[in-house]
Amino acid sequence: MRELTLKSKLMILFIDYIVFITTIALLDKASITGLEQQYPLILWLFVYILYYVVPEYFFKKTLGMKMLKVKITDDENKHFRKRFLIYTFLIFLDRFIFLIFYLASAIMMFDYKLLLSEKLTNLKWKKEE
Repeated sequence: MRELTLKSKLMILFIDYIVFITTIALLDKASITGLEQQYPLILWLFVYILYYVVPEYFFKKTLGMKMLKVKITDDENKHFRKRFLIYTFLIFLDRFIFLIFYLASAIMMFDYKLLLSEKLTNLKWKKEE
């Protein structure tokens, strides 16, 4: 498995973000109960868990990762559940808070290669071969 560049990771984050937003929009338009207009954050959290957390835990990849043949790897093979819980919180920050900083560093040609969630949990994104 090969290490990915920050640009490749940003591509995956944007693909996943587009699918996530499209899913939210479609669910909002197909509304029957109207609960999503009263509690939109619950809808966003539910879709986030179903789209990101569940596939990353069970399959070690999201749809964007599958498209670009990338997988989350665990090099140390110990305490995966605990590290995945920390990873889930940190990757949320990577996806929605720090995305602007990662984009700026990719545009300025800095290539740090690791997202915050990867640095702190040792769960790495690597290209499948």
